[in-house]
Amino acid sequence: MIKNIAELESLALNGNKNVLAIKGNLTIENCENNLFKMSGVRTVLVEGGNLILKCNTQYTDENASWAWIVKGGNIQIYGGTTIPGEFGVTNL
Repeated sequence: MIKNIAELESLALNGNKNVLAIKGNLTIENCENNLFKMSGVRTVLVEGGNLILKCNTQYTDENASWAWIVKGGNIQIYGGTTIPGEFGVTNL
């Protein structure tokens, strides 16, 4: 379970905090004020598990851009959860 960027950064790939990777499920929940704040430009890779969003997401600045990639799993967005901008889904 992840509730903020600092916790997500613990998944940095080879020390690069802009590329975050996890094997198995990644659940975003119990966020402060039900809001997961995204800053910077980052790629989050989930392999062999599901991306589960239970918090609303929000970019904290106009230059922020996040890519969420799920390989071998699904993206689950719980009812009432909002996601800014465009959100594309494809199976890998």
